[in-house]
Amino acid sequence: MNTLKKVFAILVAIFAMSVAFAQTPIEKPKSNFSMYFSHFFFTPQSVIEAYKGAWSGTQLLSVGGREIATALVDQNYIPSGGNNNRLVGSGRITGMGTSIPTRSYMYIENDTLCLDIRTQEGRTVHYTGFFSHNKVEWVPRCFFMTFDMQTDEFSETNQGTIITSCEVKYVKIQANGFEGYIQIDCTLRKSESVYAKEKVNTSKNARFAFPKAKMGE
Repeated sequence: MNTLKKVFAILVAIFAMSVAFAQTPIEKPKSNFSMYFSHFFFTPQSVIEAYKGAWSGTQLLSVGGREIATALVDQNYIPSGGNNNRLVGSGRITGMGTSIPTRSYMYIENDTLCLDIRTQEGRTVHYTGFFSHNKVEWVPRCFFMTFDMQTDEFSETNQGTIITSCEVKYVKIQANGFEGYIQIDCTLRKSESVYAKEKVNTSKNARFAFPKAKMGE
């Protein structure tokens, strides 16, 4: 009889353990399928949602396949005035002993994805976004700037969301007489921390000096 009680007790213990394990979710590694399809874009709103948040990483500048400089990149995209279809971009590029602030504004106008970037020279450059699958291609609206395009590819990894970016632009630098194409390759990983969040004004009166960007409207 004691033996039967011991067997019964063991069975009860095994059953209790199986129930406990069944209730504990086991995190499985993400499959290649789920990671590939996690950022498929079907609407401009889905693209805006993907960019939202804080990003950090590195960028590499090269000419003719030859590396000329590297830099660290911090970038935020924060909803403008509480509107989730408009993002204020604020960040910095740090390299070669200097830190360059970045300013941009991403929004949807007439069902079209738009991006306004404020350059160091104080000009506002307007881009249109074309998206397919998990990629977004930014093309200048002005025809004479055709050779200034950027492709952002979103991917989901076991370490988080990553943007792999490739930009090719034609530049002319009078200081050293350089004229030609520069390629900028950048990898950004979504992070928890936000760069200089207290300095980002997302209200209607945000002073980013975008005369045509419709900031916060």
